[in-house]
Amino acid sequence: MFGVVAIFTAIFLNFPPVSFSAFFSLSLLVSIYLFYLTETNSLVFVSNLLAIFLFLKAMVYDVFENLNLSSSNFSYPDYSNIHLRAMEYFIIVSTLWFVSRIALKKGKRITASINKLFTGASILAFATYEVSTFFYHIFKKGESMAVSILWAIFATVLFLRGTKFKKTGEKVASYILFCAVLIKVFFFDMVSLPTIYKILSFFITGIIFILSSYMYYRYEKEKEGA
Repeated sequence: MFGVVAIFTAIFLNFPPVSFSAFFSLSLLVSIYLFYLTETNSLVFVSNLLAIFLFLKAMVYDVFENLNLSSSNFSYPDYSNIHLRAMEYFIIVSTLWFVSRIALKKGKRITASINKLFTGASILAFATYEVSTFFYHIFKKGESMAVSILWAIFATVLFLRGTKFKKTGEKVASYILFCAVLIKVFFFDMVSLPTIYKILSFFITGIIFILSSYMYYRYEKEKEGA
């Protein structure tokens, strides 16, 4: 509901950076809703194309060209357009999530998986941009460390959700993200950060991994005892 309100707000108020995304989000919602009513398979194909286009447009074009994200440090120059960023994020994430729910309800697992993947990737990307921006302007030396911690937390949440709800896709995504965190910590953070931040980055991400392993162990023990 709130996603639809945000879409129409962006269109009718004609916010230049997000109105085009809002238009395509509305087109995607219309196509999946028509599929829900008619079960026409061609509409599923159209929905998939629109979802891919919407995701790539947001990640590749909107944040860099329209919202002025820096390609060198993945942070915004200031908070003057924070309302536009928030609206863009909300429109993209809510639209993709809604489409994944509708597709799953109608038994279209591939479409549901595509949109769910894009939903998670969008949340992670947008959160990364905002964390980078915050630390770049407030505490620049801690920027890379903060991003590593964010990714580790996100991977842990995916892993625990995948385990609890038996969602293989989320577990696989968490493994990939865990590997990305380890690569980043060992081959980037350890090289580029000052010594104290190297230690903090390694220590905090290690603690997060240990906690996720412990929570998984507790869950398995409880499941065996049930």
